[in-house]
Amino acid sequence: MGKVKQWFGRNWQFLTDFEIKTNADGSVIKKSFTEKFTVVISTLFLDLLWVIGIIALLTYIFSPGTINKYSFWGWMNGSVVAERLSVAINKSIWLSLFFAVLLAPLWEEFAFRYYWLKKKLRKIDKEKIESPELANKIGRIPIWETVVFTSIIFGIVHGGPINLLIQGVGGLVLSYVYLRNGRCFMSAVVLHALYNFTVIMFAYYSQSKTLLNAVTMPFWVMFQ
Repeated sequence: MGKVKQWFGRNWQFLTDFEIKTNADGSVIKKSFTEKFTVVISTLFLDLLWVIGIIALLTYIFSPGTINKYSFWGWMNGSVVAERLSVAINKSIWLSLFFAVLLAPLWEEFAFRYYWLKKKLRKIDKEKIESPELANKIGRIPIWETVVFTSIIFGIVHGGPINLLIQGVGGLVLSYVYLRNGRCFMSAVVLHALYNFTVIMFAYYSQSKTLLNAVTMPFWVMFQ
């Protein structure tokens, strides 16, 4: 039991270590590419498992009409949105990937993660000058009010209340990766891009036009 406890302790520390470490001379110790890549791939896998589970649960509990009403802009007729997404993907998979895997991750991560979290942490950094004891707590200081707020908005702009369970939770995951990898903007962008790529390719090869697939997809492909 002692070894098991130590193993969990080491891994929990790895998952919750948000600090940007510094050397004795004050220079930053950058996190390795391997460590950052491991975090991105691990969280992508867990996020996809979450999405699959939520979709299965929603399909079991709610009727298609209810899902249509409370997801993916139901007030715009979600079934039509699903159809348009499918048509756009089948019309040009490459253009869809351009919108969903390149443009959307870059601007969304800047707008929802980088700008807000960087601004919040910059304020903490400034306080750190007056309170050196905060140096070892950077990242562990609760900034969850900002993370939760931006994640809720992120979910809402992707659809409706049901989207909060998918893109909203996705916003929490992306915020985690951004912070966990030492405020690494590209870590969040890559994770976002990989998620969109996975969903787009699944929709393309399955030739599916269901609303639940549409709920998980980046709606920017409609604007091609």
